[in-house]
Amino acid sequence: MIKDCFFVFLSFIVFRGGFVDLLKDGGARPEGFDNFVGYDGPLTLAPYIFGVLVFYVYGKIFINYIINIGGNKYFIVFFLVLFISSIFSENTVLAFKAYFLIISGFCLCVGICERGDFRYALNVFSFIMATIVLASYISALFFPSYGVSVGIHAGHWQGVFSHKNYLGQFCVVSLAIFLANKYINQTVRLLFIFLCVCLSFLSGSTASFFISIIVLFVYWISDFLWRVDVFIAKTLISISLFVPVIITFIALNFPGIQIGEKDASISGRDAIWRYFIDKFFDNIFFGAGLSQISTDNEYFVDDILKNIGFVASSTHSGYVDLLYSSGLIGCFVFVVSLFFFDRYKLSRSYNLMYSVVLFSVLLLNSFESVLVMLNPVLVTMMLVFVLENCHDD
Repeated sequence: MIKDCFFVFLSFIVFRGGFVDLLKDGGARPEGFDNFVGYDGPLTLAPYIFGVLVFYVYGKIFINYIINIGGNKYFIVFFLVLFISSIFSENTVLAFKAYFLIISGFCLCVGICERGDFRYALNVFSFIMATIVLASYISALFFPSYGVSVGIHAGHWQGVFSHKNYLGQFCVVSLAIFLANKYINQTVRLLFIFLCVCLSFLSGSTASFFISIIVLFVYWISDFLWRVDVFIAKTLISISLFVPVIITFIALNFPGIQIGEKDASISGRDAIWRYFIDKFFDNIFFGAGLSQISTDNEYFVDDILKNIGFVASSTHSGYVDLLYSSGLIGCFVFVVSLFFFDRYKLSRSYNLMYSVVLFSVLLLNSFESVLVMLNPVLVTMMLVFVLENCHDD
């Protein structure tokens, strides 16, 4: 278990927005392209070294899993679509770097799930998530030059992540895992549920905090209405897919509508979404490929500056990113994979996790782009798909 915990821990700190990025920046820094800290040292290789180690440890298990087409078959097909889109991307090097990292994260989930059972995998992830939650509190309280944001987000906690929103995202998926894991001590479980909600509030990520509250409510419904568990799971997935469509439509067509202290443009996301949706029509079937939205891509930087006047480091919508990166075919396969589960094979424990975790991940992607790049949110979602074949009650 120590080895598996070690790799899960690494997966959460070396990828986009993790502690390694914080170290590369030399602590908290103001956000924005103009405040980007250049770094060409050895830490740049950390994600790829991690990926190689994962394949070295779990590679044989992963190959057997793929050959036998274990778990959600449509999700595996989705990886094939991403591979094809990467071949035809503008910058194939960036695309295949991102693809390698995503596959290494998937390999990690397969390795852990195939080595144990449902309870084992949930406990490994819960232990590491608890460790990072506590580390974020320690970082913000005792090492504020790293754990507390500066610039326009001054005072908001970012913990062991490089941005307050990354901390908020992590809190949402951690909350979902703790809610779903009834195998650990209940006092400890409730404590970390409380700590996750508080941490999402302290991060200043409005979306993450409100999604945390919604997830708590959804969990309460799901946990008490098991007579219609499959119906609830499919309904929650449908809602979480429909919500971003409404949000995007309002932002693009009625950006001036006031919603509390903010307008419907959602901090300028309307311009970003319009730009990438327009670009989607250039590669309608397989998309532009992974990681083309990068400051390392000079063509992208020049083009987005010319069109919207500033450089956006992401689409700020997982669904817009999915559409732009993988096209109509990728979107179709991904959506189908969400509904592809056998009601007669799934246990109560798995259904609880499936409903709560996927609902939280999909809602998060209404406002943040964490669907087609490796990060704690995507790793947690991949865990859900892999665990379909190793649940127990």
